[in-house]
Order: sequence, then structure tokens, then C-alpha cells
Amino acid sequence: MDDNSNEKTLKALRRIVRITAMVAFPIVLVWSDAVLGCSCFTPTPQQLVESTTLIFRGQVQSVDAKAGRARFTVERLYKGVVQGTEIEIRYNNGPGSMCGTGFMAGGTETVFANGDTGSFVTGMCQMIPYQSAPLKFQPALDAYRLAVLEAVAVTDSEPNSWNAWLGLARVHETYRDHLAVISALDHVLEIGAASADVHTRRGEALAALQRFRAALEEYDKALALEPQNGPARRGRDQALLKLGRVAEIDPDRRD
Repeated sequence: MDDNSNEKTLKALRRIVRITAMVAFPIVLVWSDAVLGCSCFTPTPQQLVESTTLIFRGQVQSVDAKAGRARFTVERLYKGVVQGTEIEIRYNNGPGSMCGTGFMAGGTETVFANGDTGSFVTGMCQMIPYQSAPLKFQPALDAYRLAVLEAVAVTDSEPNSWNAWLGLARVHETYRDHLAVISALDHVLEIGAASADVHTRRGEALAALQRFRAALEEYDKALALEPQNGPARRGRDQALLKLGRVAEIDPDRRD
């Protein structure tokens, strides 16, 4: 995409964010009798975006209702990382009283899922906030997408700038987009700008995805560069604790 097209996309998205924000209004979440047995936390728009690993809008290509699996063509990615244009999502296929949800082949959905690459899962509690009040939640999605597009434009113009990639990583960190943080920091390392801070931040993103062994490796790399790095030491202790390797934690920090 050329610079003019990028600028047109950014301007259009800024306009959408402003317009949607003006018409958005609080909508009371109404539960039907069928779902009274399902209790879900009602998040703010920011909380919904931050607490979800993967958010995209896409068309449902196929559904295996018995197995609780649906395959989508991703039309617009809001959060996370998708390899290619298709993705399979597992979903809670139970009744509404058990927080189940469902999809229909041919439909278009804005999907909110948690998990990690290759194993994303959704259910009623992830899907119903946006479904019940799209005008309330869409501005947060558009705002994050706009911030990412602006940061990506900098990396496109300065692909060998570690500062540009760190800026993109910071945008992703603001919204707890752990998969995208890892991707941005990978570019920093590819450029050859390794530092204790980069390895620590990469470790924190991996730990948030419960990849504790990989996180431990990053914390060890950070400490090799900067032995007294506090966040890396604390992150390493937590990773060891999660892995059940308490004996490897410094005795002075076990309590």
C-alpha cells in the first residue's frame, strides 16, 4: 500500500472514531430468561479490549456445532496476530445457561477470543458485551486500530529503526496485546538492538500468555545483560514459581 493510500485509510479511520464516539451511548445489558444461569462480568470498552487476546471481524466459513469449532475468514484484525487470512476458533457450544454461544456459516461476526496461537477459545461472556451494545464498544476497537496503523506507518518508513519498533510495541502494551508485542520486539532483536529491557518486556508478554518456559529464557537473557534488573528478577521468580521450580528461586526472595 502506498503512502497516499495509508494516509487516506488513517484519515477515514479517524473520522469513523470521532463519529462513532459521538453517537455511542451507554446501553444496559439485558439477559434473556434462557441465560439467567450464566453470570458474566460486564466490562467497559477498554476492559473488553485489554482482557481479550484476539479480536477480529470476519465471515464464518464453516461450523462444526458438535465439536464447537468454527472457521473464519478474517476481514479486519483489531487485536492479536493471525497467520494468513483464515483461523479456527473453538467455542463453548453449551446452552445459554452454561455461557454457550454459536455461529452460523455465512454470517459475519466480530469475534472476541482468548488463548494463544493455534488454540483460541470464545464463549458468551466474551461475545455478548459487543453483541448487545456495538455502538458502545466499537470506538475502543477503532481507536486501538488507528493507534496501531499510525505506529506501523512509522515502522514502514523506518524499517531499521529500533525506536520505531519499540514505539509500536508500546502501543500494543497499552492494550495488553501480548502476541503483537512479541512480534514487534522480535523485529527489534532482528535489527540487533538487544537489551535487558527488550528481553524483559518480551518475557512479560510471554508470561501473560502462560508460556512460562519461554518467558524464563527471556528473563535469563535480560539478567545476563543486566544482573540487577529488578523487573527481570521478579519476572524470573514468578516464572519459576509457575513452573514449580521454587528451589531455583534465590532464598532471600522466596517469601
